[in-house]
Amino acid sequence: MVDAAGPASGRAPRAVAKVAATAAPRAMDRERSRIDSGGPSGPTLADVLVEREIVLPVPIEEAWTALIDWERQADWMLDAGSVRVVTDVREGVGVRLAVRTRLFGIATFTEPMEVTGWDPPRRLDIRHGSLIEGSGSWALEPVDGGTRFTWREDVRLAIPLVGELAAGVYRPVMRILMERAMRGLRANLIATGPARS
Repeated sequence: MVDAAGPASGRAPRAVAKVAATAAPRAMDRERSRIDSGGPSGPTLADVLVEREIVLPVPIEEAWTALIDWERQADWMLDAGSVRVVTDVREGVGVRLAVRTRLFGIATFTEPMEVTGWDPPRRLDIRHGSLIEGSGSWALEPVDGGTRFTWREDVRLAIPLVGELAAGVYRPVMRILMERAMRGLRANLIATGPARS
């Protein structure tokens, strides 16, 4: 698979390596860091791309329901102190969220997010704002034993002067947070058992 980025996007295409899904999150060998010069007075943007996947032991519809239970995301996302829907609608493109973000267990800032893609029960795209800009996506695919959950974050850190250093530090932290969150989601789904009607 090749990333859709190309001449039209101003970025070179990136090769994508697929790996087998297991109970533990797996790297997709798709991490990068790129620095854009913001000029003498502008910030430096450090790009970070991380992608992980895990097999959740539930049908795709149940996995989707767990993912869009916005307020419960803080139960399995280590860096989310709380998640709040700030729009009247809770589903579909345009849903806006306020995510109280924690760093090292301390609530530090509220990150605005907006749903930009909605294809239940297969895909959800989010746009990040604030100190972290860019996009995230969650993709679900039925597989033997449950649902493959692929999580991709393609973000930029707007940090003056120290963008490359910040990206170098943030990338492994993001990788760890995503892996632990995916394991937490899987454990929550196992602990709650199958959905009942």
